[in-house]
Amino acid sequence: MIEVDNKYIDSAIDELVHLLGVKEFVDGDCLLGMLEEGRTKDCVEAIAYYLGLPISVVLSYVPSVYHGTATPGQGFTSHELVKTDRTGKGVESITAQVSTPDSLPLFGSSSLRNYFVTVKVSENIGNYPTTFTALMAHELSHVLLRSLRHSKWDNEVYTDISSMLLGFNDVVKMGRKVVKQDFRGTDTITYTTTYGYLSDSGFSYAYQRISEMLERNRKLKKLIIQKIEHIRTLMARLNKSISRFKHYIEIIDMSPRKRISGHDAQQIVSLHQPHYVKKFEDFVSASEARLQKYRYYEVIKHYKENWYTGVEEELDQFTHEAIGFAELSKKDLRVLAKNMNLWLRIRFMFRIALNR
Repeated sequence: MIEVDNKYIDSAIDELVHLLGVKEFVDGDCLLGMLEEGRTKDCVEAIAYYLGLPISVVLSYVPSVYHGTATPGQGFTSHELVKTDRTGKGVESITAQVSTPDSLPLFGSSSLRNYFVTVKVSENIGNYPTTFTALMAHELSHVLLRSLRHSKWDNEVYTDISSMLLGFNDVVKMGRKVVKQDFRGTDTITYTTTYGYLSDSGFSYAYQRISEMLERNRKLKKLIIQKIEHIRTLMARLNKSISRFKHYIEIIDMSPRKRISGHDAQQIVSLHQPHYVKKFEDFVSASEARLQKYRYYEVIKHYKENWYTGVEEELDQFTHEAIGFAELSKKDLRVLAKNMNLWLRIRFMFRIALNR
């Protein structure tokens, strides 16, 4: 177990968040389901994909007592993960070993897509599926950091934290300890094996900080979604106002009020100009395209650094513009309604009520 203080963990998290961001939790049940169905290769590739590695996996099974060796620079071996046992008793190991050459393609390059990575797993993984997924997330995080050419790709603490940031926070929490019990007569002896490089206190600190970061991003996402929904509501109302505006114009043209003030008459003339209603229609049409841009923020699961920068300001400006058009539309409708034939106005309002 590597002993590092919270300051070291903070530094690692800050550095890695800048590089990797923070991600929503992976669907651990889905991964476990793959293992239960014997689809270990699919499970490993799904873990890699969630980490951002579009690789192909060559899978081989080894005995649970396997002790792999790796040529320097060519492997990462989980069997070296520290296993603690408060009684000192050895327990069955769980192996997950990933081998990659020094020529691993750069992250984001086309050469990394479907790049073959060899993965050795112990035959007993079915006994410890959650621990296996946590180990594989750790091992593949080594590959990720190396493909990013990160200077600390072989630093175990940085690797642990990388997998936690990229969606495996809960998986690691559930899988880092294996508890076994021996029953001897009336006595029950419990053995706990810990996998991972962070101490319990260090892991708890990192887990809590990453959870808080994720929660902050979720709140920002929720706020942005609320702003988007508010704009959609304003656009729907404006669309109805445009439709009502056109009907009001038709009614006034058929049967205007007998007495119309000079000010209202001048305004009604200006409302008849073909370009007048078009500016409302153009705004609604352009708004549909603008809203498409923000669909990403409604489904985002990977929060890169400063992912929200400028979005709130844009949406606030968008909302301000929409409210401006809505207020102007209300004012125009009031003028038109006031100067419509009363009977036709009542009939029109009754028809609208029936169609709701």
